[in-house]
Amino acid sequence: MLPFFGCDEDAGIALRFLCREDAIPEGESRGFLVSDSGQNAKQSAEQDSGKTGAGASVFIVKKQGQLFAYKNSCPHTGVNLDWLPDRFLNYEKDFIQCSLHGALFEIYTGYCVHGPCAKASLSAVVIAIQNGEVLVELTG
Repeated sequence: MLPFFGCDEDAGIALRFLCREDAIPEGESRGFLVSDSGQNAKQSAEQDSGKTGAGASVFIVKKQGQLFAYKNSCPHTGVNLDWLPDRFLNYEKDFIQCSLHGALFEIYTGYCVHGPCAKASLSAVVIAIQNGEVLVELTG
């Protein structure tokens, strides 16, 4: 988890609310579509991924009390990683798993340990926790 450092709109960086920290149970994941209005919407499996700014599809995994955030995009093909809404983890919940070809990524680093994108990594997303709220950094 990253501390809150504030926003610098002039530099094209803004922090947007995603959810309450306690809304993500231990060992689970949640996906979000972040808009430039500061609102977020639960992502759907049909939404496009790979954006870095407003409208970005991102997900968060909570593991051992820590939050890890990534863009919802496989480094191999760019497809969304979730196979059902909020389902980013393998059955054992010890790896992030790609919905298309089953590639496995370390939760803590996003590093691919198995599959066609081996040795590639997911794109991490900067998050901050402020007063129990999870904020995501968007770059314009």
